[in-house]
Amino acid sequence: MAYSGIILICLYFIYKLFLCNTTHHGFNRLYLMLSYVVAFALLPLQMFFDNAMRQPVAHGRTGVSISDSDALSLPQWMVLSVIGIYIAGVAIMLAITLANMVKIARINRGGTRHDGNIVFTADDRFTPFGWGGRIFISEKDYAENGEAILIHESSHISHHHWIDIMLAQLAIIFNWFNPAAWLLLRELKNVHEYQADAAVADSGLNIKQYQLMLIRKTAGIKFSMLANCLNHGLISKRINMMLSKPTPKRSMMGAFLSIPAVVAVIMFVNFDSMATSMTHSLRPTTDWDETEWIIDGKPVDYESLEGLDPDRIKSITVTKDPKTHVIIELKDK
Repeated sequence: MAYSGIILICLYFIYKLFLCNTTHHGFNRLYLMLSYVVAFALLPLQMFFDNAMRQPVAHGRTGVSISDSDALSLPQWMVLSVIGIYIAGVAIMLAITLANMVKIARINRGGTRHDGNIVFTADDRFTPFGWGGRIFISEKDYAENGEAILIHESSHISHHHWIDIMLAQLAIIFNWFNPAAWLLLRELKNVHEYQADAAVADSGLNIKQYQLMLIRKTAGIKFSMLANCLNHGLISKRINMMLSKPTPKRSMMGAFLSIPAVVAVIMFVNFDSMATSMTHSLRPTTDWDETEWIIDGKPVDYESLEGLDPDRIKSITVTKDPKTHVIIELKDK
């Protein structure tokens, strides 16, 4: 999870630097969703890479493997505490997510259905929102600004924005400790609102009247963290985005910086493993303490070799099955 978190942070900063203020809302949405895919889909690849780095470096049947003692060891209570905190965070975020889903289900059951996908809410304090293919709106808002709101929320439905939010929320559940996961969700919701606002602007409605309605709805209660609420984000920024001229397509080129950034993260995270593996591969692969020495058919110890005259050696044979044997034959006297 920490590995995925580092990638999310890098991709978030690239988005903020090059894309967040552009009008390429469809492209930006794709970039944000791919950020989650890249961060979590590369996790199995990183695990495979780590395992490969830890394989024994073998020459024949002899090798040196990196044992647990080579790694930095932490006290067991500390490891268990970190794992416990992480699991507790996942459980809390999962409970909050389920509570929000239950909240939406209740308002759906308690509301009055109109024209299939429109649900009139009983409490007009809540800002209109869309989720799961339905538009939730009070009868008061429907009567006063129904046309603009329905165009806005219908855009959310047609783009299936609620699916984006659920996938992003799933990432938050398992990466709750990472600020980038929360920030990416906020940016994703902003892009959703830009797309929905653009749909209203393209419909031919009075855009000034729509913007005034957004300002009046700023103080409304946002119904759920899982929903696309009408008053999400900075209203001033949304209004400015509606008034902005189309951004040149070359601005999208900054997104391609994410490719070397991800590669750099992979290399950085695995640098220690690579260095350790290379270091071990340069070490001698034969452990002389476990070698059996045999001179003229008789086992001897290593110290016996010190007084051996090299001119008397006829041949030297090294075998490695099942363990190393050095067989020395001497010339006849």
